[in-house]
Amino acid sequence: MGTEAIERLLTPAEYAALTGRTVQAAAHERCRGLGPAYVKIGRKVFYPPSAVRDFFAQHQVISTADELRA
Repeated sequence: MGTEAIERLLTPAEYAALTGRTVQAAAHERCRGLGPAYVKIGRKVFYPPSAVRDFFAQHQVISTADELRA
């Protein structure tokens, strides 16, 4: 492995807690392709923190007028 450290992956429960959603809502997002990128290893799902940060950054709004244009 290179010199960069591998970041600790978030579980669906940790992601749900971070976003104020339920684990079921996070699963629904994954199914519909609405949430951040995730990693699936076997039957287990994990979220890279960098993917969650990028997803949040892409969904930032400055005012409610920005939301109306989306």
